[in-house]
Parts: sequence; C-alpha cells; structure tokens
Amino acid sequence: ILGDAENERHMQSALEALDEALSTPGFGISPERGGKWTLLDLGDVVVDLFLPGVRGIYRLEDLYADATIHAYDEAGRERRVLPEERLSLLSALRPQKESPASEFHSS
Repeated sequence: ILGDAENERHMQSALEALDEALSTPGFGISPERGGKWTLLDLGDVVVDLFLPGVRGIYRLEDLYADATIHAYDEAGRERRVLPEERLSLLSALRPQKESPASEFHSS
C-alpha cells in the first residue's frame, strides 16, 4: 500500500493507528522519527507512507507495474479489473505533484 501523509504528525498518527490495529509479532514500524518515507511491514502487506514530494522521487509504483491489481467498489467488494482499465489504475497511483529532489539536499 502506497500513500501520502500531509505532514510528519499525520504520518505518525496513521502509522500508530495501523500498527495498533494490524500489528503482528515480529513485524512493525521500521523508520526513525522525522523521516520523509516510512514503512510499516505487516508480513503479507507492506505500507509505505511518504511526506509531500517524496513519493515522486522514489517512484515505487514503477516496481509494482506488473503486480496484480485489486479494485473495490464503493461497498468494499472486490471487483474484476478490466484489461483496458489497468493502465488508468496504474497511472492513478502516481502522485499528482512531484517536488524536485534538490528540496532534500542540505545547503
């Protein structure tokens, strides 16, 4: 699961809620506080959360381009992904705005 957090506090709150609700012994949060990218390893599911602008730099969506896509309707039921909608769904995974990498270099 790839997602964006609005700020560090939002990221930490989301990770704490996920960790509390879904934690499995032997797995857990693997970042340091203040990181721009955080990973929560839940075994079969890995959650990556990014601060604004960071997701576009790493482009993890490209690593999953050939993965199985699971789509759900508004009621939460899984639905079949049609071949013609695969590209559209993959494009929707990409962050809407990308920040330049120079933003993360110290002066």
